[in-house]
Amino acid sequence: MTVNHPRSGAPCKISPRGASMIMRKVRDTPRTTRQDLVNDLKRAGTTVSKKTISNTLRRHGLKSCSAREVPVLKPVHVQARLKFANDHLDDPEEEWEKVMWSDETKIELFGLNSTRRVWRKKKDEYNPKNTIPTVKHGGGNIILCGCFSAKGTGRLHHIEGRMDGAMYREILANNLLPSVRALKMGRGWVFQHDNDPKHTARATKEWLHKKHLKVLEWPSQSPNLNPIENLWRELKVRIAQQQPRNLKDLEKMKQRKTEVLFGWVLAFWLSSVVNSEITDKVELRTSAEVKAQCDQNVALQCDIISSRPLKIILFSWVDSREMKELCVVNATGVFPSPGVLCDNTNNSLTLTLTQVMPSSQSNYVCKLRSNLSITAASTTVTLQECLRTSEHKVFQNESQVECQFFGVYPEGTVHWFLGSENITESASTESQQDEEGLFDIRSTLPTQAGTEPYNCSLWIPSSGTYSSHKLLPYSRGEDRISSGTRTRSRLMWVFILVGLILIT
Repeated sequence: MTVNHPRSGAPCKISPRGASMIMRKVRDTPRTTRQDLVNDLKRAGTTVSKKTISNTLRRHGLKSCSAREVPVLKPVHVQARLKFANDHLDDPEEEWEKVMWSDETKIELFGLNSTRRVWRKKKDEYNPKNTIPTVKHGGGNIILCGCFSAKGTGRLHHIEGRMDGAMYREILANNLLPSVRALKMGRGWVFQHDNDPKHTARATKEWLHKKHLKVLEWPSQSPNLNPIENLWRELKVRIAQQQPRNLKDLEKMKQRKTEVLFGWVLAFWLSSVVNSEITDKVELRTSAEVKAQCDQNVALQCDIISSRPLKIILFSWVDSREMKELCVVNATGVFPSPGVLCDNTNNSLTLTLTQVMPSSQSNYVCKLRSNLSITAASTTVTLQECLRTSEHKVFQNESQVECQFFGVYPEGTVHWFLGSENITESASTESQQDEEGLFDIRSTLPTQAGTEPYNCSLWIPSSGTYSSHKLLPYSRGEDRISSGTRTRSRLMWVFILVGLILIT
């Protein structure tokens, strides 16, 4: 019988004294690199790798992290931030719900790439799909001004040109005040903006006083105290994922999608920070995946499961690919987009997609904003095979046979058989995709020697099945004589017979 005795393992290459030395160095200078520590130990007579340094630091509870970016603070700024924290330390949540937060941000064309790591082979490092475009000064930008509160997002304004105090006051009049009314902030709401000179100008203060707006006292150099900064970050990530190619694309995205993104990025962000006791009480239930039939209607149902009564502020279905709201339910009614049907009954919202096509395949997100929570659930719609059998066509002449299939999905290939012999290699096939995502397939084959009919079959590789078959009669070589030649031959025999009769 073999008994394994406890073993101490390989001895540490770094002695306890060496470990203490590198720990002291890292505490004093956190930006010290692993190579610096390798060099320090080498001078002390110990040779180790950077991996050994990492393991030693990890055993002592340290790991490499990205340094946080913070504003440069003077002592007066520190005191102001501390005073702000102490003044509002005991404020109830209801007070913060009355605050309308605001800020401006710059979105650069190539300023942010949410994904910086790619899967590639060594030789594909400069493939455009595997690179991150960089240009000087971000390649152009747009500047946005927005606001939000616990009740939702306000209007998003595109700032054109250089903003001065007069433009800022005009933005407040045309965007802030309508947003407050739309969100029904009620009496006693508080406006927050930072200490930018345009915000603290005398004319701006007089305008705010004239409109009887209460302004939250804000410490200077404190952008990280404003929760809208988290929203701007998420917005830039979502826009970067859309991969705008130029400033024109970025401008179009701003016009068509940014307000939707702004609103629902807020929803997802808030859903991660609200109290878990409240969030757990509201749930949306949908089917994870729906397999649809071509040209049929598909119903996507979203049910609200809540442990207590709730008030619906906004209930909707959104096509995540197009970032388009298809069904919207709010206090004023139900609003469907063209081409879909919406039904809202008993805390359930049903979206019906009519006559689905491959272009309808997407991830559809059901979103709920209520007085209790903000939550979302999604359903993926995938399409099974499409085949418009009524539109199949076959052609045949003396030199070739041709087979066509229309309205095919997914894309298939045509297989040719002459009896049991596969003669597909002799055929030429081409396909074309239409706006609905369906394929039209055309295949031609030179006539082959034989006596059996041709079999033209549509093969769908994704399902491994033949979806359609067409039999074409074979034209034998002796049958390729034209009908005119046959007629003349018959007439000639008739004349010969008549002549023989007359002679006799």
